[in-house]
Amino acid sequence: MLLYIPLEKLGTNKEQILATGTENIYYLSESIHQVNVTDRHLIVDTLEHRMVRKKIKHYFAQLRPQRKLKAKILEDNTTLIPSYHSSFISPSDGALLTGESTFLENAIDHLICRIAKKYQAQFRQYPSFISEKSLQISGYARHFPQYLYRVSEVPHDYGTLNQYRSYSNNNQATSDFYKPSTSFLQPCICYHVYQELSALETHHSTSLYTAKGRCYRHEHRHRLSPTRLQEFTMREIVFIGQDEEVRQLRMKLLSEVWDLFEDLGLRGYLTTSNDPFFLHQDQDKKLYQIAGNTKYEVTFSPNEEIHVSVASGNHCGTMLCDAFKLSGKEKPLYSGCMAFGIDRWVQAFLYQHGNNPSKWPLIIRELLS
Repeated sequence: MLLYIPLEKLGTNKEQILATGTENIYYLSESIHQVNVTDRHLIVDTLEHRMVRKKIKHYFAQLRPQRKLKAKILEDNTTLIPSYHSSFISPSDGALLTGESTFLENAIDHLICRIAKKYQAQFRQYPSFISEKSLQISGYARHFPQYLYRVSEVPHDYGTLNQYRSYSNNNQATSDFYKPSTSFLQPCICYHVYQELSALETHHSTSLYTAKGRCYRHEHRHRLSPTRLQEFTMREIVFIGQDEEVRQLRMKLLSEVWDLFEDLGLRGYLTTSNDPFFLHQDQDKKLYQIAGNTKYEVTFSPNEEIHVSVASGNHCGTMLCDAFKLSGKEKPLYSGCMAFGIDRWVQAFLYQHGNNPSKWPLIIRELLS
């Protein structure tokens, strides 16, 4: 059932809602199925009208009006490549990709690794688990609690394990046996790098690190799609050094990534952006990120309806280096990172070029051969 809430009763307007993002409204309740906004109403598809209405009013009462800053466009090839419509690959029988398409993830990652090697990045492989301490130190747990997956475990106790077996044999619910551990499934890769480097006393020069892994985010179930998953593959390139070095390196890497985007024949643009902060205490950070050009995104956009971020280039300032107590020889350390959603690159590639390998760009066909 659709719930219509007049925007004037929320003390807001369509422009302000779009500035803060309708995606935040989904996280007010699991019962919310769809959110839309018109010039006069916020329209929410939910069966819990009274409860959702109350939460939405409370949420907007805490929000301060946000200025909508115009994004800064660095690159844009949408005027050169005609708009078109195709389809993303959806899971079928549990398999997202089949045939030659299953090799695309490794092929695209190989091309990204070429960029990392060009800048002498050190390669790493980290576990999928990350400690609660790292998520607290980094600030991720504070700013993005909606995305966290905590690992639960059955205690190593003979009586408990026997009882668990008995419940399982009788098809009884076993959820009460699980206790939360201190481990989480990693929502991103970069915090492992900072945790590793925190054991070193000083850093003497700009250094780059890269790693790939499976990441996990508790996305709202009604926002899941072929390009928004709860489990996905990410590669990150993390760079640490002095402020100007980090700024220049980020722009060089962004240029390299845009060249790769175009080499793959993809349609889209490179623009300033912001992270999806949910809690009202963090809303000013969105404005800061856009105004300060601290976050750029490469966005796949085959037509006016589809805008999917496939890579981001972030300048983190001294925040993470300070949080993990990384110190330079004389001056404070700055850091940045390039993050690549490999699954999204694959989806964008197949949307653009289809499943027939003979029609794929030469740069991919050479790798697969």
